[in-house]
Amino acid sequence: MADLQIAVVTDFDILKIGLKEIVASIPSHKVVLNCVTSDEFINMHSNFMLDLVITDITLPTKNAITISQHLQKEIPVLAISYTDNFELFYQSVRSGVKGYLLRNTSEKELVDAIQTIIEGNTYFSSRISKKLVNKLMEDVEELPAKPKVKLTKREKSILTLAMKGMKSKDIGESLGISIRTVDKHRANIMDKCKVNNIVALIQFVQKHKIL
Repeated sequence: MADLQIAVVTDFDILKIGLKEIVASIPSHKVVLNCVTSDEFINMHSNFMLDLVITDITLPTKNAITISQHLQKEIPVLAISYTDNFELFYQSVRSGVKGYLLRNTSEKELVDAIQTIIEGNTYFSSRISKKLVNKLMEDVEELPAKPKVKLTKREKSILTLAMKGMKSKDIGESLGISIRTVDKHRANIMDKCKVNNIVALIQFVQKHKIL
């Protein structure tokens, strides 16, 4: 079986040496391309049959996101970051990276990430994953609560017909009630929904799925 070919992109010598040694410790895995900048990688990667790119998130002139966007998911990218900044992580994931680890990750986690990504899956460090979950929970908590609008059966009938564009006269004839009664119900509906015109009412009902 041919060795799996891996590229390392970083201008941080200690990281470069460490990554190369760890990759070499995995059977049938080999670093075949070392680059310092994203431009250097973009110019050279087509000369190799790469299975994975491991790149420092911060690089001279351009960052790892540039590499991920250039590859367009053709080759999986594992980003190594010095920070757990959520915005940087989010931008990286949107660009298409398949893995995201922090520089202080353990050797075991790095090996797990490499093998997981090469198998076609994604891998994010436990610290990043925890932060992602916390962020999602915060976003959910910040969502405005669904308005509690309780309409009577008659109000729902009138609102349904009004949503179809029917006028008060037509609604009254359809339900067998007077125009005055229809208008009174419509006023009550708008008061409950806290809107003051039919356009705002339609938008409110559609947004909050009142019916």
